[in-house]
Amino acid sequence: MYTAADLIAALRRRERHSLRPRPGRPAAAGWSAWFQPDPGAGGRSPGADPLAPLMTVLLARQPSAPVAATPPATPVAAFRSLWRQRWEPPVHDERPAHALSAAASALLHLVFAILL
Repeated sequence: MYTAADLIAALRRRERHSLRPRPGRPAAAGWSAWFQPDPGAGGRSPGADPLAPLMTVLLARQPSAPVAATPPATPVAAFRSLWRQRWEPPVHDERPAHALSAAASALLHLVFAILL
């Protein structure tokens, strides 16, 4: 059987691990403090440096040229092309995986429709 002292001790242990600020204590610094300028860093925020090596590499990359695509020849092919972002046909090596996943999905839907 718990006593009042045991309950208070358990609540205090739980409060120590909580992310919520306790009454009477200042809240921890959050995102607003992270974005504030740092006087020791010349007034810049302590966030990511825009001249970091990763950003330099990404900004130096040239955008890839779009693949020349021919418009679909039939209305059915035009309708099917709506489900792809570009007009080029799907990659040949991925077609078996797409067919297998579609068949597995249809099978699972039928099984659950029958069982439920």
